[in-house]
Amino acid sequence: MIKAVTFDLGNTLLRQDNIDWKKLEKAGFLNHINIFSKQNLSHPTLKEWNEKYDQVAAQFSKIAERSHLEIPVEKIFQTLREYFNIPPVISTHTLLTTFFIPLMNARLLMDHAQDVLQQISDRNLRCGVISNTVVPGFLAREVLERLEIARHFDFTLFSSDCLFSKPHPMMFNIALARLGVKPSQVLHVGDQADKDVAGAQAAGMKTVWINHDRKKNNKIKPDHEIFSLDELPALIKKIK
Repeated sequence: MIKAVTFDLGNTLLRQDNIDWKKLEKAGFLNHINIFSKQNLSHPTLKEWNEKYDQVAAQFSKIAERSHLEIPVEKIFQTLREYFNIPPVISTHTLLTTFFIPLMNARLLMDHAQDVLQQISDRNLRCGVISNTVVPGFLAREVLERLEIARHFDFTLFSSDCLFSKPHPMMFNIALARLGVKPSQVLHVGDQADKDVAGAQAAGMKTVWINHDRKKNNKIKPDHEIFSLDELPALIKKIK
């Protein structure tokens, strides 16, 4: 019997098709330059700041990909502060939060997300989030509050907080510990077979792959496959 449902966020509950990362990233960097200018600080140009960020991020990314760790954005900005001699009046935390403001404002719900989550709540199933994101957890949770879906979740687990990313088993083991139920009683829903399905199955959880593009997948077999989020409530009813 399924007692809990966990969700991925990007392209599962939150839209990805409206996200232009490079444009939003540039807007975040412009926020930094504006902060430096208002403090009358000697500071790098937008190009210099952006290029150094890309350089440092690439170094962290190589390590993260090999070990399924999350890229530590806070450490990237700390490195930039030290490299460009940004004084303590501009904290790493300030750089971190202002960088992500454009992205946070751009996040929108997938179609049917509100209704699906409400139906799951109405069935008295526990509900949680297991999401890979470089965005700090406290900011990601603010987005869920703004979109009025935070109330549906018993917990939210972000790779930026625990430093591991799916499919690393740590993400799913932490979630199971918070739920306090058997792995076989949890249904994990996500759109990435190699991260959501493979990771959850390795932890003993049941899986639902949202195959938006109706792609064939011969390597990783989910327990269930749907093509749209609104198919989930009917599926849960059947497998209960």
